[in-house]
Amino acid sequence: MDRGDNIKTFCGPKPQKRFFKAFLERMCEVPDYTALLEQILEICSIPPLLTMSSDVLTFARDLQEYFSLMGYLLVCLKTQCLQSLVSNSLVSLLTRDIPDQRSYLPLRFRKKYAENSRLPEILGQLLEIADENLYTQTLQIILLLVKESDKTCKILIDQNAFNSLLMRLEPTWKERYPDKKPSEHSIDIIPNYEEFSYTMWALLKYLDRNRDYLTNMLSTEFFSICDKSTHVKQMLKDVDHIYLQLLLTLIPYYVKFFGGVTVLENHRIINRLLKLSVDKEIMEWPVAQGCTIGKITLDVLGKVVPYLEDEFIENAGPNSLLNIIRKYHTKNCDLSILRKCLETLYIIIKNSRTDAIINSLLFNNGLNLILGLCYNIILDDDTVRENCLGVAFCLLNTLYTYSEEKNNIIIDMAIIYMKRILNPKSEEAVHDNRTIISMMDFVWEHIVKCEEKSREFVKRNGSFLMLDIIYKFPFPVQLITLGALVDLCEYGQCIPYLITWRRRGQKIIPFLLKMFKEENKRLYVKTGPRGQIADIKYPLMGKEQWIQTFCRCIEVNGNPVMADLFISCRPKIYALLQMLNDRYEEEIEISNECYKSYGDEILEAEDQVTLLLAENFLALKLGEAWIELKTEMDRIPITLIPADNKMVSFLIKRAIKWSSHLQTCQNTVLQNDSEKEMIKEQCLYNLLQESRLSEALQALNELRYIARCSQRMFRFSQKFLQNTQVEYSLMKHDMDIVPHRTYFSKIQVTPVFNQIVDVESKINKSLEETEPKPVSPSISDNECNINLSEDLLESNSELNCSLQE
Repeated sequence: MDRGDNIKTFCGPKPQKRFFKAFLERMCEVPDYTALLEQILEICSIPPLLTMSSDVLTFARDLQEYFSLMGYLLVCLKTQCLQSLVSNSLVSLLTRDIPDQRSYLPLRFRKKYAENSRLPEILGQLLEIADENLYTQTLQIILLLVKESDKTCKILIDQNAFNSLLMRLEPTWKERYPDKKPSEHSIDIIPNYEEFSYTMWALLKYLDRNRDYLTNMLSTEFFSICDKSTHVKQMLKDVDHIYLQLLLTLIPYYVKFFGGVTVLENHRIINRLLKLSVDKEIMEWPVAQGCTIGKITLDVLGKVVPYLEDEFIENAGPNSLLNIIRKYHTKNCDLSILRKCLETLYIIIKNSRTDAIINSLLFNNGLNLILGLCYNIILDDDTVRENCLGVAFCLLNTLYTYSEEKNNIIIDMAIIYMKRILNPKSEEAVHDNRTIISMMDFVWEHIVKCEEKSREFVKRNGSFLMLDIIYKFPFPVQLITLGALVDLCEYGQCIPYLITWRRRGQKIIPFLLKMFKEENKRLYVKTGPRGQIADIKYPLMGKEQWIQTFCRCIEVNGNPVMADLFISCRPKIYALLQMLNDRYEEEIEISNECYKSYGDEILEAEDQVTLLLAENFLALKLGEAWIELKTEMDRIPITLIPADNKMVSFLIKRAIKWSSHLQTCQNTVLQNDSEKEMIKEQCLYNLLQESRLSEALQALNELRYIARCSQRMFRFSQKFLQNTQVEYSLMKHDMDIVPHRTYFSKIQVTPVFNQIVDVESKINKSLEETEPKPVSPSISDNECNINLSEDLLESNSELNCSLQE
């Protein structure tokens, strides 16, 4: 009997089912059935024979049932040998292409019938429950089906194949799951890595090709997320809180998929998130968990709202966030939520495609709310809430741009905050530079650029405060404050304040030149030891600009010379010098007639050298721009026409010549300063040579003698010094300290006449000793038997001499 004919005779569904059902029931009772089943499974690996061409259509359903039955056998058979025979038969049917010598069923039809059968569904379920041996065989069969079949990919995804494959990726999943974490493994020891990776890529490519199906799948999965995120009352355990946090974190990823925005819109995610952010049930949670959920919800809103602006406005989203700001308290949890709410509002406004959200915030009195919040924080000196101030200034800056209502309270707020950061209290924390930058940006945009407000700002010494901030704070704050100051000087009313500013004896011009020198050092500009030009070709070029211009390993899209002007204080210093020296020269002369404080200072040699460099900053930068253009043309294969090439070369030569001229002027200034120092030093040596030091010393001694004899204060001071020395010699010292007896170089004695002095002795009296008599006048014959200390005995002779006198 031909083996192909045998398989055809029971190809119908009823014979197959009856046959294998009976076989499986009796196989446990009669062991001989196992060997017979193995022979039948080997026959199943041969493709069915066709008697007519129409058998492909006639037995189509039977062939689908045939592959379904093979999948059923993979589940029912328990021994590895029989499972291997079934999997080998399926692999043979899906890969073996027999020549056309006999009428076997073609391979393309076999794959088609296997795809339309229940085999892919069974294989998708086996991925989760199969043992290691059957899992490997299942992966091999799946790999054969997913190569060319989108329908198989869809069925596998419906059977949760992604989770099953990822779960089985780690070899010890069965022993550890779900109590232990997976161990780290390299790709080399991951079992079936090639089959796994190819299958995953095939499923992902199917999702990429079929975006509609992806949208439906996301919609189905997202429905459970939305329900879990809104049933707050059921969240009572720590695991539930963590699960909710993970679900909320996944929501922003939906906007990255095609159709994900539609899913979010269909499930009204904005409404659910807004309810969750203001839900009162969260307040019943522990503080840390409620604060975390609130911040994550606001963060998700900031990422999702730019794609769903209409729904955000329809659900009164701007007003809901403003209500959160109105209800803040001074607790740490509330402050963190307040800051996150301000950040969310700012991100939404910045990423908004229209002005609808900004108009809604202004309509709901959002500008006055944020303005009042900033003013209260500044006025109350609240350092705890100051971390919210920087974000509030950024938000206020954007809202104030679109508002027609202009309030002068912003000048008061700016002046108070500037004074506060310049004169902080001892218990205050260090002010954040980012907050100061945000505040100065707001001042620049809405006070400096308005002529009326800038005039009021200058009258209230705002320019003095800005200069003090530039003097005190680091480079980032200096950069934005100096830019605002340059624009403030455009109207002219600020100039008298500039020329009268002074800080620790330093005036405006030396201060600006000091900043210019410090920035040259920060940018690693090639200069001499005293600030003079060292490279006449690149006099102002820093290290980073040189790398971007000449390093071929870095591809730079832009102009390094222009980029250097933006993040630099040097062009702003140049602008101020031009205003002070040229543009407002008449105003300065008029002001200087009254104040007499500008133009009379004598600059040091190094400041004069820096002044030459700063005053010619624009001309030198233009020369660098032409050199950069020439370098870029040489790098790119572009040939200039002779006229353009001649003009560029001429401009470069002129810039180098001007730089050389400035270098010569600087060297001349330094040489003149060196000559002045030498002349001053020589004058000192001549003065010392001509002076009579011995006669001067003798005259000084005579003056001291006359002072001691004639000035009463001198005698008092000498007496006080003598008493102090005596008292110090009588002080008691600690036993650990070894005292050393010292003597005065000159004995200072004050003669006392016609006075009685009682000297109390602390020495124990003996019977033989007599009591001392009072000291008699200078002509007394009585002897004094007082036992004086060794110090007094040594000076007895000098004392007697003085008494006799």
